[in-house]
Amino acid sequence: SLRTSQEVEEVLGLAHLVSLPLVPDEKGPDGKRLLPQDYLLSKPLSAYSESLRSLRSALALSNVDAPPKLILFTSALPNEGKTTTSVSFARAAAASGLRVLLIDCDLRHPSVRKALGGASPKVGLVELLAGEAKIDDVLISDAPSQLHYIPVASGSANPPDVLASGQMRKLLDEMRSAYDLVVLDSAPVLPVSDSRVLSRLVDKTVFVVRWSETPKDAASSGI
Repeated sequence: SLRTSQEVEEVLGLAHLVSLPLVPDEKGPDGKRLLPQDYLLSKPLSAYSESLRSLRSALALSNVDAPPKLILFTSALPNEGKTTTSVSFARAAAASGLRVLLIDCDLRHPSVRKALGGASPKVGLVELLAGEAKIDDVLISDAPSQLHYIPVASGSANPPDVLASGQMRKLLDEMRSAYDLVVLDSAPVLPVSDSRVLSRLVDKTVFVVRWSETPKDAASSGI
């Protein structure tokens, strides 16, 4: 597994952008443990919140002349924290005053809506791309941060084809103009090809590796 930033750069041959720390075990007003994406809003000066700001700065500086606006989050394997990271990143950016859209692009195991505590949607990304719903029908506002997000209401028999469609390209082009930042939460790279398809449509891809868990070979294969 990978345990240090130096190891990440030596093994994967890529820049290590940031290490996200574990959040303390704190409870919210309802008595339940705060999830990382909720903790960052209640503790804006915490190390976790600061690490997300550092990630945003690192991405902005990766291309000073044309800062990336469409950013894809993925990982090699499931359960590495990519959704927690993408949701936290989007929420933190929205809380700072940016207009941010988060799109759940994991059509097989969608989890953005659940991570944000939203109700089950009747329509979502698949219906939008199929022309069965309009953008205003699928956009949901996250009250705590003013983040907008597009959930997945129903799956698709051919996720790669849906994500590579002309309608998906058109949607991303339109959202690029409407928002300061568009964040895509996608499926892991090794089990399915969805993220490989999406990576051609975005400006930058953030590859999430779980500390002391992700096997080096899996991370390398994912890259």
